[in-house]
Amino acid sequence: MSELAAALPEEGGYVEWVRRAFGPFWGFQAGWWSWLNSFVDVAVYPALFADYLKFWWPSMSSIGRWAVVLAFVWILTAINLAGVRITGVTAVGLGVLALAPMLVFTAIAGMAAQHAPWRPFAAGGHGMIEGIGLGLAVMMWNYSGWDNPTTCLGETRSAGRSFRRAQWVALPLITLAYVLPVAAALAATGRWADWDTGYWPVVAAAVGGPRLAALVTAGALVAAAGLFLSLLLTSSRLPFALAAADRCPRCWRACIRASARRGPR
Repeated sequence: MSELAAALPEEGGYVEWVRRAFGPFWGFQAGWWSWLNSFVDVAVYPALFADYLKFWWPSMSSIGRWAVVLAFVWILTAINLAGVRITGVTAVGLGVLALAPMLVFTAIAGMAAQHAPWRPFAAGGHGMIEGIGLGLAVMMWNYSGWDNPTTCLGETRSAGRSFRRAQWVALPLITLAYVLPVAAALAATGRWADWDTGYWPVVAAAVGGPRLAALVTAGALVAAAGLFLSLLLTSSRLPFALAAADRCPRCWRACIRASARRGPR
C-alpha cells in the first residue's frame, strides 16, 4: 500500500490501481463490490454503539434503539458532508478519546495482575489447527483496512510520504492497543472463556469497579463513532472514483461534476 500510494496517489486509490493493472472492467468490479461490502461493514458500528449504550440504558426499547442508531448515522454523516478536513480532525480527536480509557484500564488491570495472560495456551476441547485458523481470522480482521484510506489520496498533500508516516505511527499503536489491554485483562481476571461482544465494560467493572466500567464504555462508544466516521469518508470515494471514470449512472456523473466545481472542503 505504501509503494502504490507513493507511485499512484490518485483519488479512488486501489480502484485506480486495479484499473491500471487489469483494465476498466476489473477496476469497476473492485470499486463496485467494495462499495457494496461497505454497506455491511459500516452498518456494524451503529448497532455496536447501541449495544454499548445499554450500559447506561439497560431498558432501551426497540424504538429507542432505532432512535439512537438513526441519530448516530445522521450526525456522523453530517460531519462528513461538512468536508474532509473537519472529518479528519474529528476522527483524530475521537481516536485519542477512544484510546485514553484503555490506557487507564491497562494500568489499573496491570497492577491487579494475578495470572499469566497466555495460559491456557490453547483452549480445551479444540484442536491446534482450529485454534490457529481462528487466530489468523482475528488477526487478519484486526490488522486489515490499509487499503481504505487510499481512496482519499487525491485529497492528500504529499500523499506517498503522508501515507507512509501514518503507517509507521498507526501499526505500532494498533498493536499495542490490542495486545496490552487484553493481556492486562487476562492477567487480572483469568476469565478468558467469558469474553464475548461487549465484554469490555464487564471486565472493567470486575477490575476497577463501576467508574472504570463507565470510562471504558465511553471509550467504546467513541471508538464506534470514529470507525463509522472514517469508513464513511473512505467508502464515499468509491462511487466518486467510478463516476469520474464514467463507470456509473449518468445522474452520479452530474453530481460528481457539481462537487468538483465546488472543490474539496
